[in-house]
Amino acid sequence: VCSSDLNLTKVWGSHTIKGGIYMQRSRKDQTSFANFNGSYNFGDNPSNPYDTGFGFSNALLGVYNTYNQASNHINGLYRYWNIEQFIQDTWKVTPRLTLDFGLRAAWYQPQYDSSLQASTFVPSLWSAANAPRLYQPAINPATGARAAYDPVAKVYLPSFDVGLEIPGTGQPFQGICQANTCPNGKYLMKDRGLQWGPRFGFAWDITGKQNLVFRAGSGIYYDRIQGNRTFDMVTNPPEAVAPTLNQNLVSTINPNNVLLGPPSLDAVDPTGKVPTTYQFQAGIQYRLPQNMSLDVAYVGSQSRHQQDNRNINYNAFGQCFLPQNQDPQLQAASPNALLGNNCLSANFLKPYPGYGSITIYQSEATSNYNALQVQIQRRATRGLFVGAAYTWSKAMASSQSGGTNDNSSVRPDQYTKEAYYAPASFDRRQVLAINYVYSLPRLGKGNAFTRLVTDGWQLSGVTEAVTGSPFTPGFSVSGDRK
Repeated sequence: VCSSDLNLTKVWGSHTIKGGIYMQRSRKDQTSFANFNGSYNFGDNPSNPYDTGFGFSNALLGVYNTYNQASNHINGLYRYWNIEQFIQDTWKVTPRLTLDFGLRAAWYQPQYDSSLQASTFVPSLWSAANAPRLYQPAINPATGARAAYDPVAKVYLPSFDVGLEIPGTGQPFQGICQANTCPNGKYLMKDRGLQWGPRFGFAWDITGKQNLVFRAGSGIYYDRIQGNRTFDMVTNPPEAVAPTLNQNLVSTINPNNVLLGPPSLDAVDPTGKVPTTYQFQAGIQYRLPQNMSLDVAYVGSQSRHQQDNRNINYNAFGQCFLPQNQDPQLQAASPNALLGNNCLSANFLKPYPGYGSITIYQSEATSNYNALQVQIQRRATRGLFVGAAYTWSKAMASSQSGGTNDNSSVRPDQYTKEAYYAPASFDRRQVLAINYVYSLPRLGKGNAFTRLVTDGWQLSGVTEAVTGSPFTPGFSVSGDRK
């Protein structure tokens, strides 16, 4: 990362005018996080025709239950510019009133892969007529056992191939466009251009004695999407394919006869919305006796276009309870099974057949913060400085995950806010912090050496009390199937 900034200041009468520009260039080369080395599962599985019944024996004989490996070792070349400029004026209108106002314009170039290997899914480029066919569940008349069946070629395969793609059918990676062919070009998303961030604030000395001051201000702030959201786009087909092979011998692995399951994808939000926060505050400061001061303020913010994840290739709620979505072979084997347990494989019931999950990194999450902040301080007197700060706040968000809240999965339908809008994971309703510094008295006795050891010591510390983080209870019902 290379950055440079330049600022100018001009004092003109009662005005202090500032302006400046900031430029940052980021160049990062990073490999994708795919499983390049491959991984075997040699665990015993009674349905594996080669299984020895013991995992160590399977490993010695090369009998795997599953094997997974990425097809390519991809190195992305990620680049972007941040270019920001501002101008502001601090205007002392009267000895008791000061105004601050300014404007910031920022260009957050969408981070992109300059090697043009990154890709995304565009629904308008997908056609149901070109979707690859999948092996259907059936009974092999030769064995009487459950099998995977190609009704066109009339070929039977082992049952673990049910739901995998039939080679040579359809267009397996249709709807995916790489950076050099996408409607939005190498960015994969729209470039939103300059983002305008006005700022305004004022300070008013109410009494003219500087013992009671009212301050308020607001502004609009922007930030770029974190890089990991872009790095994931090189793991999509056709650049990266990570098939999982089932129940066979290591010696039989051949890239030419691998059956692919419907791959899962990551997709960019084509709108390219920039995360935006609207901040505002108002407070009053009062000078108390005994070198003390009191500050009481309201602080708030509203955040929009925050990141969350939504699967656009989801299985509809309740679809496994519909008669037309039942697997006839499973029904015949378990006619009294719990409703939903005889459902067809999820791959047969997707809106975009031929794909697994299609996770769009969208800019739809929102959050807000409202707080009462009280601070009292006693300036150093007789060697003691002490301060206390108390915050009573509430942070709400529609995206809940970890400490960053930018990678959580939300509902695929329109009811995300109703389902997930709740206290944010970083919400702490009450926070009390007490800080203190005490200069220990000098002994004033002894020689120079003893005074060097005993004098000039300070005792300091911070004591903090914080309420707990949000807790979400949950439950599950065994035997159900989504």
